[in-house]
Amino acid sequence: MGFLDDISRTITDASQGALQKGKDFADTAKYNSLIADEERQLANLYQQIGRMYFEENMDSATGNYVNLVEGVKAANGRIADYRQRIQVLKGNPRCTNCGSELPSGSAFCAVCGNRVMPMPMPMPMHMQPEPMAPMPISCPECGAMIPPGNRFCTSCGQSIDQPMGNGMMQF
Repeated sequence: MGFLDDISRTITDASQGALQKGKDFADTAKYNSLIADEERQLANLYQQIGRMYFEENMDSATGNYVNLVEGVKAANGRIADYRQRIQVLKGNPRCTNCGSELPSGSAFCAVCGNRVMPMPMPMPMHMQPEPMAPMPISCPECGAMIPPGNRFCTSCGQSIDQPMGNGMMQF
């Protein structure tokens, strides 16, 4: 019976070891999660400190902070430019007084009441006239039709002076 008792003890010890390893793994995951939460909170606090420093010292930064403050100002300028480009693409202007987006054709801002100059509605792309394609010309030497852009006649080799889109001659 001693043999079976040894096997039973070995299985029990292995089970308890596996349970302990599982508990240790769960505790490690819990502590890693708590560390990640604290690191996020710490990063948020650092961000708040940086924002406060920037707002209080943006015009008087010294030392290592000068380049960082200038970088923040430049990034804010680029963001404002990108937002303005988005507004141009959307076709909705902004109020010159408060910056609110104005519906097309508005004469007054709905937020601050500022009178705005209504912007003309752009013509939809499908309604815009097609640009005129350049016309072929005839060769002054042999009379063959020459496609726009060719500098020589393909029939006789004559050099061709073609008018450009602005009415000037291309040589």
